[in-house]
Amino acid sequence: MSQDLDLQPYRRAIEAGQRPRHVLLDLAERTGGTVVSTHGARPGLVDRIGGLLVGAPEIWWAARQALRRSQGGYVHANNERLGFALLALLGLSRQRSARVGFWVMVPDGHRSRIWFLVMRLLRLKMVLVAESERKAAAVRRAAGRSARVIVPGEPVDLEFFQPGSRADTTPTVAGMTVRPLVASAGLERRDYRTLAAALDGLDVEVRICAVSANARSTSALLPDPMPASISFVQLDMAELRDLYQQADLVVVPTVPNTIDAGYSVIMEAMACARPVVASGQGQYLDQAEAGLIRVAGPGDPEDLRRVIVELLGDREAATSLGKTARAHLEVNHTDLGWMRAVVTAARAGGVTVNDL
Repeated sequence: MSQDLDLQPYRRAIEAGQRPRHVLLDLAERTGGTVVSTHGARPGLVDRIGGLLVGAPEIWWAARQALRRSQGGYVHANNERLGFALLALLGLSRQRSARVGFWVMVPDGHRSRIWFLVMRLLRLKMVLVAESERKAAAVRRAAGRSARVIVPGEPVDLEFFQPGSRADTTPTVAGMTVRPLVASAGLERRDYRTLAAALDGLDVEVRICAVSANARSTSALLPDPMPASISFVQLDMAELRDLYQQADLVVVPTVPNTIDAGYSVIMEAMACARPVVASGQGQYLDQAEAGLIRVAGPGDPEDLRRVIVELLGDREAATSLGKTARAHLEVNHTDLGWMRAVVTAARAGGVTVNDL
């Protein structure tokens, strides 16, 4: 299951090389399953009533369709609201042979805590996917013993997000040094105010992709006034990949949060073998300790400036950081590895799933 995914245009974009593959589409194709999306939903009265529980009638409609098609098999959703809708319907059903799995982004959120409490009381079996061991610990506390929590390694399309032809030496045009390019993307819980302060006075160009599927309009902190060196641009996925490849450095500054905001951007930039700097919180501390990224104190422009200057001034170290990150993803964050982990967890719950 996927929320608001228009399947045909999405598949055409993948075939044209304009979008990365979607792991749930790959999983369905490899196992002979089907994909259900909220896109094009036709909710009725029952769905409007159920939608009051999960935030939207389209989600309840899609959950009903997915369970009906599953015929007692395995259903995987790409976010909590879809997952909780599936579990709620399963709890209301007399037939509970189906198994439900889904990504958990906010295990400590108020809504998630309530839903997990209900699921524990109903003793529903589920497969919960976490991005990191740090988040998995929070998921286990919230979901209890009825959940099988796995950390399969967030998948990245390593064929789409590849290292570009960025030279390891400072680029020049007609004998003149080109300003370093600092890239970023997304709006969810971003702190571009701190980034602007950190770069104040530095001769750099900053380009930010201002599209974020999950962002609330008020969740990003923006500088006021906006520095002339910073530009916000609307990019499709292929253009965003090109931005990563062209960047000397990718910086993902975030406000304190518990959802690992910016994770997709960090992983995509790592896949492009670019050096990454993030705000030091959550699993990014673990990634920094593993030598995959660099971190700076959240909301600390002086610390962020120090790290940025270090990496821009040491191209060899920056290149090495990006290559190390890419090599790590090639081993630990493949689509096939993720799918194998999910299928194994589903089978352990007593569900028959076709081989990949």
